[in-house]
Amino acid sequence: MYSRKEAKRICIDYIQSDIESNIEQEILPKHIPIQRRMLERASELEPFFVETLEQVSEYDIQLAMELIPDSRFFWSETVGDEIRNDFGELESVNEQLSRYAAIMSNLLERRTEIMNRGRVFCDYESSISSLLENAGEGNYLFESYTSPELKKINFDSRYWPSLSDFFQTIAFENDSLEVVGRDLASDIVISQHRPSKQDTVALLLGDIEQRKVGNLSKSLRYSDDVLATILNIALDLKDEEIFTTEYIKSARQKLRAKGVKYA
Repeated sequence: MYSRKEAKRICIDYIQSDIESNIEQEILPKHIPIQRRMLERASELEPFFVETLEQVSEYDIQLAMELIPDSRFFWSETVGDEIRNDFGELESVNEQLSRYAAIMSNLLERRTEIMNRGRVFCDYESSISSLLENAGEGNYLFESYTSPELKKINFDSRYWPSLSDFFQTIAFENDSLEVVGRDLASDIVISQHRPSKQDTVALLLGDIEQRKVGNLSKSLRYSDDVLATILNIALDLKDEEIFTTEYIKSARQKLRAKGVKYA
């Protein structure tokens, strides 16, 4: 068991060392103001330090101590909007790809019909295999490994799908794609459609869960009070904006009701 004083010393030493390292290497400049805020508000973070060291070896605390500085990447208040915007844009892009690929397929067929009448002609590359060769020019890996194998195959276009069929397949496959979040927290944000403070709680809990893939304990779990402190300090919230312990408790209950076991 670590006393508050001892846990605070260990974690502050790590944060100070990390600031110095980032400055020396000229990396992660946006982390530094947040890390300095952590030092300024270290007394508020004492329960976070204690709960971390009770569950994580002091030699493996890096992922936990980076939870707050990394907020802008993974769970800050703007990340939920970014996820929803990306979701909408990806759905739109898939729809356009399907539509334009179908148009390409129809145009290619129409060109063939016109030329089959025998009165006009244009010289174009219709073989997928030849187009692959042309597209791979200058690509060292393609030219060294893939191209020699392709050349062993009969390049007669009769044995390959037509370009029209190729684009028709792209149209079909993009028309049936389902866009989902890469993790449960992102799926929850997408399902809510509108921004809410619960987005941030879900994303924070999701970030903690992802960090367990590293050296963090698979059973790592912070109290409601500590989660509220993490959120308030990371986002530098004003008094009227802060997350309360009661709100975190309620949000976790709602997330568990949605199937989030780690909430």
